[in-house]
Amino acid sequence: MHAYVLGEHGDSQFAAWSLTHLAGMKIDEFCPICGKCEDWKLRRNEIEQQVKDSAYHIIGYKGATCFAVGMALVRIAGAILRNEKSVLTVSTRLEGEFGLRDVCLSVPCIISSMGVERIVESYEGWKGNAADDNFILN
Repeated sequence: MHAYVLGEHGDSQFAAWSLTHLAGMKIDEFCPICGKCEDWKLRRNEIEQQVKDSAYHIIGYKGATCFAVGMALVRIAGAILRNEKSVLTVSTRLEGEFGLRDVCLSVPCIISSMGVERIVESYEGWKGNAADDNFILN
């Protein structure tokens, strides 16, 4: 499964369901075929709440959430050291991508020995320009 959770960690974050894929299919196409959930729309809300609450559970078990940050850094460093050209979501400065300038956001990027080699801007879920009022995330 590949999914994005947007916003600040915690209560203000939300899942970008339109960008969620499983087995190469959009989640809304996959779930009716799978048939494990009786009410997929209701289950989505439950999953989203579990993700929001996960930090509190991790803090309860381990005392902190810094271990996940360490794991992410290991993954990013590995992609750089091995020149993987992997697509990873990392924070980088935007210079016109998505219609934005002089702001750092976490966006999908090609990571190589150069660090952020390229921002992956063409995404079927993006419509319009983020700087415009009509920008939507499907």
